[in-house]
Amino acid sequence: MENQSREPFSIDKFKDGMFSLINKVQWSKDITSIINVRKLIIYLVIVIGFAGYWYWQGKKTKPIQINCPALEGFHADVIGKSRDKHSIDIKGGQMLFDEKPVVNGQLAGVKPYGLSFQPELISSYGKFGKSIGLGAEIIYFYDLNLDVFGSTDKTANIGISYDLKQFSSWLNNSSLGVSYGKKIGTGETDYKAYFKLKF
Repeated sequence: MENQSREPFSIDKFKDGMFSLINKVQWSKDITSIINVRKLIIYLVIVIGFAGYWYWQGKKTKPIQINCPALEGFHADVIGKSRDKHSIDIKGGQMLFDEKPVVNGQLAGVKPYGLSFQPELISSYGKFGKSIGLGAEIIYFYDLNLDVFGSTDKTANIGISYDLKQFSSWLNNSSLGVSYGKKIGTGETDYKAYFKLKF
C-alpha cells in the first residue's frame, strides 16, 4: 500500500530549491548534506591514506644510502639465474648494481615485512550488512597485512588480512580479512569479514 504521508511533488518547492539564493535554510541544508563532522572524518582518513601512499612512493625512488666507511669501495661479481654476469659496488655511500644506483623500491619486495601505504578497495559484510569502502594497507608481515578503511555503512575499521596470491596468479592483489570497527556517530561496535583488492 502506498504511503499516504508521502509529500507530493510541488513545482513551486522545486523552483525554490533550485533557484533560491537568499534562503538561509536551503543554504544550511545544502552545506550539511556535503560537509559535517562525520563526513570530515571520513574525508580526512582517505586524504591521509593517499598522502601517505604518495609519500612512501617517493621514498621508494631514493637511492639506498650506506654510511659505512669500511664498505666503501666494495666490489663483487655475481652470476644471475640466466648465467648472465652482474656487478655490485659501493661507491660514494651508494649501492650500485651494474653501475646503476639501487633505489629503496627495488629491495622492498625482498623484505618479508615493512610499511606499504597501499590503497585498497574493500567489500565487506558485518553487523550493519554489506558495504564497500576505501582504505590502505599500512603494514605487511609475510602474507599478513594490517589494514585501515572506511565503509559506506559509516564505520571506521582496522583489520588483519591474509594474501591470496599463493592460490592463483589471478589473486595477486587480493586478500581476505576480518576487522574491528566503530560506527561513526553512535559508537556501536562492528565486526566484519572483508575482501580487499589493492590498486
